[in-house]
Amino acid sequence: DLLFYLSFDSEMKADVSKGAAEPDKLKGSGATEGLSGRGVRFNREEGVAECAFPAKGCIDPAQGTVALHFRPNWSGEDYAIRNLFSWPGPANKSGGANAAGSLTLYTFRYKQPLQELWFWLDDSGGGNNTAKTCIAEWKKGEWHHLAATWDARYIQIYIDGKLKARKRVKGAIGTPGERFYVGSGLRGRNNADGVMDNFCIFHRVLTASEIGLLTGRKEFTTPHIYSLALKQTIFYTSERYVPFTCEAGGKVSRDTHELAIALVSEEGKTAAKTKEPIGKAVYTLQAEAPEEGDYTLRVSLRECETGKVVDTKEAGVRFIDGPFTARQ
Repeated sequence: DLLFYLSFDSEMKADVSKGAAEPDKLKGSGATEGLSGRGVRFNREEGVAECAFPAKGCIDPAQGTVALHFRPNWSGEDYAIRNLFSWPGPANKSGGANAAGSLTLYTFRYKQPLQELWFWLDDSGGGNNTAKTCIAEWKKGEWHHLAATWDARYIQIYIDGKLKARKRVKGAIGTPGERFYVGSGLRGRNNADGVMDNFCIFHRVLTASEIGLLTGRKEFTTPHIYSLALKQTIFYTSERYVPFTCEAGGKVSRDTHELAIALVSEEGKTAAKTKEPIGKAVYTLQAEAPEEGDYTLRVSLRECETGKVVDTKEAGVRFIDGPFTARQ
């Protein structure tokens, strides 16, 4: 899911990239202390004034997540426009960017009474969709984690792991231009004026728990199950499999943790059980012709070495009599 990642430890060379790893436009340099390791200072006079990467392979206009850590060299009371990330629309005849398709995360205070963080998406018809939230409480020199997500339904803003704004997308998402900018807008305009670290782009909309993990906050590192979803909740007793998805977060890996899965009747009897590694796209629990009635699908995250259960999630399942139905 990770398309592009800049740790800034190698300054402006991407650690991970499904496209170009180095910028095709770069003005200035600004290596400095980051949140973890090195970061980069964005500033027109004393840092990186402009940095743009070819977009192909690195970002998907249909859906995705942009996330980064940022330490502003300004407070939330300032009047200014500062671009943290920008993917402008295709160039027009005058060399500027067409509005349709542009995607921008920026801070904004012009006539507003308070400074705000905006995430702007232009649809294919030139209409704009904007999610925004107040950042008047920001202090100069304090780190924040920011994330912006987009798909055909919503654009969203997260600050420090918390959802702050959501806006329904009104029109079809447009197609932006050939390059995206980190720390500024087109031609270095509206420079971010601050230090950035851990800039990344994902191929899909991350969940709130996944964004929480990116913040590095301690409460998001504890091993836990953050999603359990059945493909369906009602089955015929002649069906043999219960398909579902389950995702675990925090400090977990296949070497340290596994999933213990059980189908339990209302009377507390186990109708089926198994164990599976974490990280599979879809799980299936085989149930040998269970009796009609209500059951609980119980999934526990446990330590491989000790068997200690660290988290459990449950979902309701109902079996009814009926003809055999071949699974698709």
